[in-house]
This record gives sequence, structure tokens and C-alpha cells, in this order.
Amino acid sequence: MADQERSVALMRSWPGGMDSWTAPAALNPAFYVYGQNILNKGGIPQTRPGSRTLACFGTKKPQALRLFKPDGGAPHLIAVVAGEVYISPAPFTSWRRLSNLVFNPYAKQVTITVCLKSTEPDATGVPEYLDRPYQVAIIQDELTRAAVWDGSEARHLNPTPSNAELTVAGLDETKIGLHGVYSNNRYWVARGRLVFASDAGDPLKFHESSYINEAPAFILPKDCTGAIETSDRSGALFFYEDGADFIETSIQDRTKWLEMPDIQRTVLEVGCIAPRSLIKHRGLIYWFSPRGWLSINEALRANIDSELITLDNPMAYSKARLFEDLTTIAAGRYENISLVSVPYCSLRNDHTWVLDETVNEGEPSRAWASVWTGWRPVEWTSGVVDGFERCFFISADTDGFTRVWEAFIPDRKDNGCDITCAVQFRHEQFNSPQTLKRFQFAQVQLAQLAGNVSLKVSVAGSRGWFEPLLTHEIVATYERVFYEQTYGDGTTFPKLPSSRKQSRTFKTPEWVEPTDCNKCGVEGQRPVNFDYGFDVSVAWSGRAAISMLRLLALDETEDMERGDCPEAETGPNVLNGNGCSATELFPTTEGNFPIYRGHAIVEGVNIAGEPISWEAEAFSYISQADAQRRAQCKAFQQLLINAEVYVAPPVLAFYSQDGTIRYGDTIDFGTVYYGSTVDLVIRLVNEGQQTLNIENIEVGGFFSILVPPPVTELAAGEFTFMTVRFAPIGDEVIP
Repeated sequence: MADQERSVALMRSWPGGMDSWTAPAALNPAFYVYGQNILNKGGIPQTRPGSRTLACFGTKKPQALRLFKPDGGAPHLIAVVAGEVYISPAPFTSWRRLSNLVFNPYAKQVTITVCLKSTEPDATGVPEYLDRPYQVAIIQDELTRAAVWDGSEARHLNPTPSNAELTVAGLDETKIGLHGVYSNNRYWVARGRLVFASDAGDPLKFHESSYINEAPAFILPKDCTGAIETSDRSGALFFYEDGADFIETSIQDRTKWLEMPDIQRTVLEVGCIAPRSLIKHRGLIYWFSPRGWLSINEALRANIDSELITLDNPMAYSKARLFEDLTTIAAGRYENISLVSVPYCSLRNDHTWVLDETVNEGEPSRAWASVWTGWRPVEWTSGVVDGFERCFFISADTDGFTRVWEAFIPDRKDNGCDITCAVQFRHEQFNSPQTLKRFQFAQVQLAQLAGNVSLKVSVAGSRGWFEPLLTHEIVATYERVFYEQTYGDGTTFPKLPSSRKQSRTFKTPEWVEPTDCNKCGVEGQRPVNFDYGFDVSVAWSGRAAISMLRLLALDETEDMERGDCPEAETGPNVLNGNGCSATELFPTTEGNFPIYRGHAIVEGVNIAGEPISWEAEAFSYISQADAQRRAQCKAFQQLLINAEVYVAPPVLAFYSQDGTIRYGDTIDFGTVYYGSTVDLVIRLVNEGQQTLNIENIEVGGFFSILVPPPVTELAAGEFTFMTVRFAPIGDEVIP
């Protein structure tokens, strides 16, 4: 037998990003088949940025989130859950409910539109320009009266028309609607097929249309499914399911609208099916159409050549498994990155597609990085806070709780815990697709290692499922080893104030024998490590990047390339859900990626000094060590949260009827004569943080309960009243 020739494949950069549309064997070397929880910068797949929880609203339905900066105030997050509106000022550590705003708790969507108010009607109803225009946030659910919050006042608005030539205070206010946009000094809001325009300069007044000879509203061909201002700000696009109308909002003189036949016109023949998917990014408008993720350029081009090319074809693996209801898709943006959260195999948005416009800094290099998991975003919002761009989202998480998160945290951890990442590379045929080969090993170079990292490298041919060849635990101690200690004498260059991120290079063992999963080989008689090409998957948990991948195989042409007389097959021949071969209809063979379970209990004390503990479990398909580390981190993070929460027991306090006097151990009824009576109304207040149950109130002596409390329980902060009668018997005066 002649000496076997070696086939070597070397890959160092993947600037093309993810492409699961193209066949893996036909994929350009600059692309990889699939990525999960990675960011691609400079062509290097690496652990994605982290995230942290800002608020948890229990099991309440998430409906909206918006970053809003009131004039003269700090930026605020506005969250709507189950019809309740909450606000949080930067740095977003405390939340307060706007109790006088209530929306339908079952509304599928609530919208928040930021507008500028520059006019105000005077006492007679004549609009006057404000010396200091200010921003307002208008909240809509299409079922309830609109509401406004300007940073101080929060109230619902009355759309009842005044039917007068001049508007009346408290009437002619914002129309009920849903999808709105502020454009060219007016608030435009759609309700079904109707689009209403506010008065000029006043998004809280809709009075002009009642005295100007015009139609009360623009009419769309179908119900509106989303609205957005155009990039040049000349107008707004109002989408419906199979198209979009352009309304030229830049015409300030309302009396001329009827004279302009083209003020409203259909400009797109492809619609929007997900209202929250509409975003404006880097000068272009993007949205999710019935065909997929689109930009305005592709949609306008389709009007000319009838060929509609969606941008999301590389995400085919995820896109092919989307739930039938796509109306919940939500999109966001951060710096050069677009984020599209989609309902992958679920009612909720389990996958977030990540499109990076500048994989290589300084040059246009659009690439899909990967899918991100770990949350289920309902709505994204971003903006500048204290001079830095920040990105937030509200999520219906897998544990059933609604949370507000901040994304793109530099530590590359979710709430301080490691992120599980994976990359499946292209099907490598070593430039000789017709030559049979025997796979030997894979060599992986990791960079940016920081902390504990669990690694798994797996290989598969064109038949069967992936075989894990290497599982390894890495310890790359990062940051200061000891608090406030630096390395070196502090005088030489370079100074090292902390430890550096590290790198490692690993070779897998040689692939000799297949596991039970692939041993049966229903797809062919050759061992699965003999094939014409091979796929490599690298998964890790922690902070790392892949800077090089090298594959080595031996040509097996002389031994294996010869004619054959295949026998007729007899069944059953099955590939089960784990990708394993079996010859029975109900195979029990486990896959090559068992799920490891970790369990941890962490103990501590809360701010009241009381002992507390938290128990958690976590799962990993990489290693048991990773599962245990994740469980430990999860329990510790929950302990920290609960250690800061101390719920005081109910405390009953007694006040005067008007609440201005808090009584101590005694209550003064004043000077009372024997034979006379004095009645005193007492306010009962629960000053604790738990519900107070009022079962029985006993008094003695000359006291009696004339009017008992009308309720049997008081929530935290609530109060009620009771009337106590003092009726002394005798001949003296009781002071």
C-alpha cells in the first residue's frame, strides 16, 4: 500500500458570518453553518455581550417598553405590564407605578410614542406657541383612552369632540388608536383602517379636523399593522399586511391637504406582519414581511423587477422552524447591530437573530453573526443615557416571569453567569470532494479566555451524528487575583494592573471508534469516520473566542475506492431524534450529547440579618462541571437579589382622621364629663410590607367600637377607619 496522503484544512477567519441556507459542502470558507450566542468581530466568533436584569414583574403580561427622556429630567424606562404602567429613572434601580394610568391587561400590544408639544390652547381655545416646547410620551392600546406622561403629570386623555369652533379644555384630546408616529409637528395615529392627525404642534389635541373642510381621517386599504417615519422625514409609512401607504406629513397647512391628490399613495406592495419589527437603522427602514426580514431598498426594488429578496436567508435553520403566528416578532438596534427576536419552535421569541453591519471596523461588511438565546424579548428599545448608547428589552422569560433587561453588558455574562456558545463550521472536503478520507483529529485555537471555560469539540461526516472527541475544562484566571494588588513594581513598562485574557491550543484525540449512536450505521456500511468530508462543531461555556481551526484527515483511496454489489435493504432503518442510527421502530439509543444536571444550595443573610438560602439547578450539554458551575452561579445571583429584599411584617398604626397626627401608646379623647360621650374617628394604617388581617379589635373600660372597620384586611400602605366611643360613668370630670 502506498503512503497515505494527508489532507489538511486551515481556517483563521470567518468574516462572512452565519449561513444556514447554503449547503454546508458548498459554503464559502469565510462562512460557518450555524452560530449560537456569539458575536463576530473581525471574522472571529466570540462569546456575545452579556445582559443583566433591571426589574421583575412576576407573571404579569409584558406589553411595552420605551426609553423616554422628559425635558429637564433623567432618562426613564416606561414599562407596561398587564395594563399597569411603571417608570424607572436612570440608573434604573427603582420602579414606580403610575397608578392613575390603567390599560387593558389582555391587550396584545401597547404602543408608546414620543412626541414634541410646542403649542397649547389659551383660555379661549386659541393655540399659542410655548416658550419651551417639551416632550411627552403617549401610550395607546386601541381599546382604552390614550394616556400621556410628560415626566411629572400622567393622565388619560378625553377624545370627546367639543363640536365648537375653538377647542374646549378637557375635550378634543388624543384619539384612541394603536400604531402611531410623530412626524413633522403632528402625532399621526391609526385605528384599524383610519389614520388621524393631531393639531399642529399639539399631539394632545385633535380639533383642527372638526372645523377645517376635510375628511376626518385618512383611510388605508386594510387595517394598519405598523407605522414609521421615513428616513428623510418627509412623511410616514403606514403598513398593512400586504402593502404600505405613504402619507406626506411635511405639508403643514392643513387646508391644502384636499388639494393634493398624492398626499396619500401606495408605495410598497409588500406589507408588515409584526408591528414591533419596524426599525430605522443606519438610514434604512427594516421590518418583517410575510416573506421575511426586509429593508426598504429590497422592497422598492421588488416594485421594479418583481423579485423580492429577503435579508434573512442565511438564518434558514431558525426561520424554517418559526411558529405560525409571526405578529410577535420584535426588532431592535444597537450601534451597528440589528436584532430580530423571532418565535423559534415556540409561541415566544426564543431566538434573536443578530445582523452586524460592520464585522470589520471601518468598512461595509454585513454578516449575520448567530442566534442569541437566554431570554424571549417582547420589545426592544435603545438610546443615549449619560452620553453612552444603551439597549434594553422586556422579556417573557422561560420561567414564566416578565423581566426588563439591559443588553450589551461588557462582562459577557448573563446576570453574572456564563453563556453557552456554539459554532458549527462548514462541511470540509479538503479540496478533494471525490476522495475518501479517514478523519484523524481537529486542532482548535482559543483566544480571549477569561475565567472558567468548559469546551467540547465534536466531529461528524455526511452520515450519522456528531461524535464528541474532546471535552475539557479550562481555568484562565482573570482580573486581579488579590484585591487592590498589582503585578510588578509599578515603575517598569508595561505596567500590569490586572491579569490578561489568555489563549490555548488543543488537539482532539484521533477518531477511531464510533459511539453506540453511530455504530449501527443505517446510512452506510463504512464507519462514520470514513467519509468524503467532515463537519466540526465547537461549543463552550464562558468567555472565549475561536481564532483558528485546523482539520487533518488521511486519504483512503486505494483501500476503500473499489466497486461494490450492495444488497437489498431490510427495515426498519431509523435515525432517531438524537440523530442516532437504529434498526428498531422505537429506538432507545441516547444521543451523543447528554444533558448534565447541576444542583446547588447557597446560604447567606438578608439586610435584616436573617439567615436565608437559595436552591437552584441548571443544565448543560457540555459537561457536568459546567452544569454545576451554572447552578452555583444561578443560586448565588438569586441569593443576592433576595438578600436585598426584606419584607417587613404588617404594622398597625393609629392616626387622626385626617392622617396628620400619629398616635403613640395612648389616644387623647380630651376632657370628658361622666355621663357624656365622645366619638373619635381613628385612621388605621398598615405601615408594614405584608398584608394585615383584621380579625378582631377589643377595647375595655368605658370604650366601645361604635363603627368597626369596613374591611378585614389591609394591603401594605393601605388604610381604613373605625369609630371609637368613650362613655365614662360617674360624677367626676375625667381629663
